[in-house]
Amino acid sequence: MVMSLTGGLWAFGGRMRGPFFPLFVLALGGSYFDIGLIASIGSVFMIVSSLIGGYLADTVGRKKIIYLMSFLISLNTLVYFASPSWEYLILASSLNSLFVGLRGPAVSAIIADSTKVETRTKGFATNQFLRILAGSVSPYVVGLFMERYGVLKAQRLAYLCAFVTSMIATILRFIYLEETLKVPEERKNIREIFRDTYDGFKTTVNVMSNKVWILIGTNILFSLGVSLGISFFVTYAVEDVIGLSKSQWGLVFSVMSLINMFSGLLFASISDRYGRLKLILPSMLLTPIFVVGFVFCKTFTQVLLVAVSLGLLGSMMGAPFKALLFDYSPQEHRGRIHALSSMLASLPGSNIIYGNPGGLINGIGKMVGGITYSHFNALPFFMEAVLIEISAILGVIFLRNNKPRLKEP
Repeated sequence: MVMSLTGGLWAFGGRMRGPFFPLFVLALGGSYFDIGLIASIGSVFMIVSSLIGGYLADTVGRKKIIYLMSFLISLNTLVYFASPSWEYLILASSLNSLFVGLRGPAVSAIIADSTKVETRTKGFATNQFLRILAGSVSPYVVGLFMERYGVLKAQRLAYLCAFVTSMIATILRFIYLEETLKVPEERKNIREIFRDTYDGFKTTVNVMSNKVWILIGTNILFSLGVSLGISFFVTYAVEDVIGLSKSQWGLVFSVMSLINMFSGLLFASISDRYGRLKLILPSMLLTPIFVVGFVFCKTFTQVLLVAVSLGLLGSMMGAPFKALLFDYSPQEHRGRIHALSSMLASLPGSNIIYGNPGGLINGIGKMVGGITYSHFNALPFFMEAVLIEISAILGVIFLRNNKPRLKEP
């Protein structure tokens, strides 16, 4: 509950800036290639930090990592706020990815620790529900501000608001969050941490089941597809092809968020009762249809319908996929298994239209997406659809007969 409530507070400010970040890059003098470059470099920085974050989450504890990294992430928001040109966004994105990578395994692990296997998807969905609720109107409000004051002023205001709300959330986490993992009190230096990180991950890799590897492999292909187009939905819709206003794009996100808020809980209940894969596999199979549909949209209504559909499919997959991975993972290795997966490719989320997923594969995909979008606006979306469909087919082949039920400690 602490993570859900503070996550909602964090999202109120955070969702003001996320959907419009590519426009912020363009307004600061960047190009479409630079949008992909910034996202790609950020993804690379998350690789090593996720590995160390997974080790720290399982050895130092969840709470310390969460509130320390939350503080640094919040402080880094001011770098975005003060950036005089797009080059400074490389620094801001790199630092953000570094801190998010260190924090991510601890966040997922503390939520998994706080839930039972039979209600785990509901735990992740409840956390997501409150974040979506708090941030549901933020994109529309910022879109209106952009039309009145311009992209730069509106985005700087959004970053300032994000700093305030995230800092309050960090303070609340420091005060009220409870540790869920008992760890030894011994202190280690940096050299020992790197050595133990390597040794610990060797142990984790050895205990990972074939089911975990299949999940990670399927997610790699899925995430590669998503990363190709995720940075360019807003530019395709607002700047280049469809011609939506900024407030219309913000309204698309607000409506989509409100619908996803309730659908996430519904899908979580279905997942916990009837199985994760009954939602994950149909979502993966249907998503490419609507990604391609976005390319052919010509009106606000069409974009809204496609975005809502993609959001619903994301909700079907996001929390169940994460819950499934932790179902297969022993508690003492959850942080590192999450970190290993994140190092390669971010776990699916409820929103594949915007975001900054990190990992080696995501970094490659964003760079390729930036290059291809610069020459052919629609090509990254077609490539995305093909890769997601291939991952879905592989998922049907290798995952459909798995019925995870891990005995909890």
